[in-house]
Amino acid sequence: MSQAKKTIIGSSVLVITKVLMRMIGLISTLVLARVLIPEDFGLVALSLLVLKFFDLLALTGAKQYIIQLETITEQDVNTAWTLNLLLRLVVVVLIVLLGPFVSEHFGDERLTSVLVALAGLIILDSLCNPGMMLYERDQNYVPIFRLSLVQKVLTVIVTISCALIFKNYWALIIGHLFSNSIKLIGSYVMHDHRPRFCITNIKQQWDFSKWMMSKGVIGYARSQLDTFLVSSNFSVAIVGNYHIMKYISSMPSSEIIIPATEPLLAAFSKSRNNSHQMSFRYRLCLLAIITIAIPVSSFMFVYHENIVMLLLGEQWIKYSEVFGILSLLVISGAIGSVASQALVAKNKIKYLFYYDVLSLIVMAIALLSFSGVTISQFASIRVAVDLVLLSCLFMYTSLWVINISLWKIISLILPGVISSLLSLYLISLIGYSSAYAFMELLIYGLCFFLLYSLFSILFYAVILKNTPEWDFVIEMKNSVLTYTQKKISVIQR
Repeated sequence: MSQAKKTIIGSSVLVITKVLMRMIGLISTLVLARVLIPEDFGLVALSLLVLKFFDLLALTGAKQYIIQLETITEQDVNTAWTLNLLLRLVVVVLIVLLGPFVSEHFGDERLTSVLVALAGLIILDSLCNPGMMLYERDQNYVPIFRLSLVQKVLTVIVTISCALIFKNYWALIIGHLFSNSIKLIGSYVMHDHRPRFCITNIKQQWDFSKWMMSKGVIGYARSQLDTFLVSSNFSVAIVGNYHIMKYISSMPSSEIIIPATEPLLAAFSKSRNNSHQMSFRYRLCLLAIITIAIPVSSFMFVYHENIVMLLLGEQWIKYSEVFGILSLLVISGAIGSVASQALVAKNKIKYLFYYDVLSLIVMAIALLSFSGVTISQFASIRVAVDLVLLSCLFMYTSLWVINISLWKIISLILPGVISSLLSLYLISLIGYSSAYAFMELLIYGLCFFLLYSLFSILFYAVILKNTPEWDFVIEMKNSVLTYTQKKISVIQR
């Protein structure tokens, strides 16, 4: 099997995994949004924001380090696990010691106990079997899929049960802790590797990890700066609303785009010394990701009220505009993810760090320059700045690192944009309305994605005709048809 096909199949498995996880998670969201109040979500969101920042102080990039190595030994795996464990234990101590000061800063004494409880997430995660990283290195995602499915199903059951019993934010906390516990246990069931304390190659990994750690802290500060400023300038209830809208609007990125790009690091790393092969894989992945991101983001932006009404209920509808605005981050996240994976594979991590520092400064200046704005205006500023910054990173990577022509970039993106706009215009002429939010959203959604599929195939067939990308698409189509025909023949027998 070619590396390109292996990458596409790996991406498909991860996407299917995440989609199934999200479908299960939607059940949890529908229940929790009706049982808990926005203040509960706001308190946990604020705690996770602080927790994640401290956790990033120990981000070694162990998975990325293991995946990008050309050859690997058991000592490499154990050293990565050891370094990660030691640094995270230090972080847990810091969280426990600084918890009261964080609570005092935000004026909510409940944060102290919540932070101490959630610090267990870091311990549980650091003890997980590093053998799971070897599955990702080999692009074997079936065991990861199985573990994720069990983890998600059990977590949803426990979280909903706790919400119905306690009816407060502790249900969310227990759910998070239970989820990481299942992940820990499952990792040792799924892989026979048993980690041991080892510092044999710690210097070699630290040379890689120091940039990942610095990039992680700055990158997270940039991505969560908006949530921090919202928590400082708006009520806890609005923080909860903003967090939920941001969380739901990011689902396509977190559950489809990011999983789809995870196999790229392994694929890119194998072709880092072959510029032609690297360029082809980069273009192919960009084509696959952008044809998903553009229609999903544009549909969410236009039909934000219908989506929020269906998922969360009428009590959340006044913040649906925020959801629509934040959904545009799906596009910037897509191009940013592809560019970031390519830069890591090219060992240009320090360039990503420089980008994160610069973008953090620009984002902070932009958001702090506007005072007294509404939450919707705040979200608009945040999205506009992010789109500009990530577009710059993407263009730098595409034009100067991967050496793709500007016309090639346009030919890969423009058909998706035109197809989305044309489809949105045509379905706006339908004028269908229903008392049931689900039916209305279903009709518009089906019409939109059918039209988008038709237009995008036509446009790409014309623009990409006689190109390696289109030849690969046809080859994949033929492979799928052949496989399907074989399965049908077996069933008929």
